[in-house]
Amino acid sequence: MLVALGCAPAPTPVGPAPAAPVRAPARQRTTLEPRDFETLAPPRTPVTLTLPQLRTWSVDDASGPWLTVEHQATRSRLELRFARAARLVTLAQCREELHLARPQLPAPSPQGAIPPRPFAPSQQWDGELYATVAEASGGELKGEVVGVAAGLGRCLFVVTTLHTPKGAEAELAERLSLFVDAILPRLTLRELEARVPSTGAPGPLARPR
Repeated sequence: MLVALGCAPAPTPVGPAPAAPVRAPARQRTTLEPRDFETLAPPRTPVTLTLPQLRTWSVDDASGPWLTVEHQATRSRLELRFARAARLVTLAQCREELHLARPQLPAPSPQGAIPPRPFAPSQQWDGELYATVAEASGGELKGEVVGVAAGLGRCLFVVTTLHTPKGAEAELAERLSLFVDAILPRLTLRELEARVPSTGAPGPLARPR
């Protein structure tokens, strides 16, 4: 019996258990919800914007000809300005002025993410609003909402730029809808006399050289 025990095979060593695969943490979705709207009245630009969660936005109404309102958490930026024009300027002429100044902007198209629809900050203005979606550098998604309107002797331009990671189509669609259906339709004009006087009065657009 002792001999039998001595000839028994040695136990097979047991190695460490294989490590569980490491999974990348899920991306935390950051978005703007259509709630808690508050009014923004910039001191220089004679408009009133109604934005959700106003305290989460940064506002620049002094460093350039464009009013810039940005929501950094969602990489959403709205730019707005007026430009002097002929007294009886048309929407087509205002559209041409905008695209001469910013030729990289997409043109309106019936096949766009949101085809052109009426846009006017008051009854005396004639305008259009549309949105497009394209793939940007690094595979990101880029949405743009463009608003153009013609008034008495002035053009109004609104350019909104939105960025989301690749694969976040639903998130981008929600944000496009927020601007097109909730933010920009609430844009209103203030009387020019009511704003604080400044040297940054609306002027003609600077065209690229």
